Amino acid sequence: MRCYLFLILTVLSFPLLAKKSDTILVATAIWEPNFTNGQGTGLYETLFKQVYADYNIKFFYTSYERSKTLVKEGKVDAWLGSYEQEEAFAIYPQLPFDADEVTAIYRADREIDDNFAQALSEGSVAWIKGYDFDKYFGDILKQPYLLLDNETGLKMVLNGRIDFMIDDSTDVQEMIDKFPDQYSQLRTRIFAHLPLFPGFADTTKGKKLASEWDTRLVALKEQGSVHALFVQFDVPYVLDEPQVVVARLKPKPPLTSDQ
Repeated sequence: MRCYLFLILTVLSFPLLAKKSDTILVATAIWEPNFTNGQGTGLYETLFKQVYADYNIKFFYTSYERSKTLVKEGKVDAWLGSYEQEEAFAIYPQLPFDADEVTAIYRADREIDDNFAQALSEGSVAWIKGYDFDKYFGDILKQPYLLLDNETGLKMVLNGRIDFMIDDSTDVQEMIDKFPDQYSQLRTRIFAHLPLFPGFADTTKGKKLASEWDTRLVALKEQGSVHALFVQFDVPYVLDEPQVVVARLKPKPPLTSDQ
C-alpha cells in the first residue's frame, strides 16, 4: 500500500510552520482510496487524529521515501506506515495500527509447488525503493531489483525480466485493476503480514508521542473505536485475525571479533 503517488511538497514551506507543543506534523504517502486520501479524512489519518485528539494535526503528502527523510531531518514529527524498527533514526511505539499483506505477483505460467518461500528464494524479485523487505525476509528475498513504481515491476514480470514483484495486497490489486487485459497472465499470493507503525522523530517530543500512542491506542481498542473505524472504511482489521502469520523484524547477529 506504500505506493509512490504523491503531491508536490514545497520544502521551503517547512521553516514557516511553527512546531507548537500542541501541533503534530505528519508526513505520509497517499494510499487511495481508503487509507490516506490527501484530505486528512482517510482511515489512517482519521485514526491518527483520534489517538491524538487533543493535538492539532497537520498532514504533508509526499512519497514514502521522502516522508522518512523529513522525519530524519527534523522537519516533521512523524511519518505513517513504517514497518517495525525500519529505520534506526526513528522512535517506535509498541503497538501497530494495521498490517500489510505482503503479496507476490508472478506469471501464471510459472510452476510453483507448495514451498513458496523456496520459489521466492530461487527467483529474481523486485519491489519499490524504500520498502526494505529484505530487512524482514532477507533469508528468502535476495538481491532485489528496486523500482520507482509498481507498474514498471508489473511490466517486468510480464516480460519475464523478473520472476516476482513484491508489494502490499491492496496496491497489487489496484495495479491489476488498471490492466485487466493482463490479469489472465498473472497470479498473486499473500505470503506474510508486516505490522505498520507510525515512526516518530528521535526527540523529546517524539518519545512522548510514541508513549502516548500506545496508551491511547489501547483505550480506543477497548472502546471498540478502532474496529468500528475499520468497518466504516470497509477495510479488514487483519491484526484481529488469529490465523494471520505476522513477520517480525529479525535481530541482526552480533559482530564477531573478525568483523
